[in-house]
Amino acid sequence: MARSALKRRIAEVEGISTSEDVIAALERAGTTLLRLPSERIFPAPLKAAWPSYVRDVAEAYGYNEASLRPAAPQAHEITEMDAAFSWVSLISDRFPTIRKIVLRRALVRPPETIPLTDSRDPHLWGWTRLAMSYGLHAIGDRSRTAAEQVKRAHERGILMILDKMEEI
Repeated sequence: MARSALKRRIAEVEGISTSEDVIAALERAGTTLLRLPSERIFPAPLKAAWPSYVRDVAEAYGYNEASLRPAAPQAHEITEMDAAFSWVSLISDRFPTIRKIVLRRALVRPPETIPLTDSRDPHLWGWTRLAMSYGLHAIGDRSRTAAEQVKRAHERGILMILDKMEEI
């Protein structure tokens, strides 16, 4: 990406000065990404022109839980998402794992899809799950260290982004 284009991308999201601001902007971008309507990524399969029919009595009378999709993001939210995700390119090419950790950690479930009684972490990729995906399995007391290694890599990636932002 050209340097001037990257400057414009950074300027599109206002008020970024600390690592917490970068993390918050990336998490908003991840939430926006998950709110995009995407039923399928492939072309639609062949269908009949007949309307769908009820296959089950429970389905006919509404006994199944309704599946609500979050509202589609607005145009300015998509622009901010693109700008925030372009910052990940500021992380050096020598650290592809750190880039992946930063991007995966940015994926946060939209608040309207989380039940009020759910007290779990809204991130799709928790620290332990990230550690396990990179082969850092927890063995006994090492469970904390595996997650902490991923946390440190994430912090390092965020600091790389901030350093490059200050240079530009």
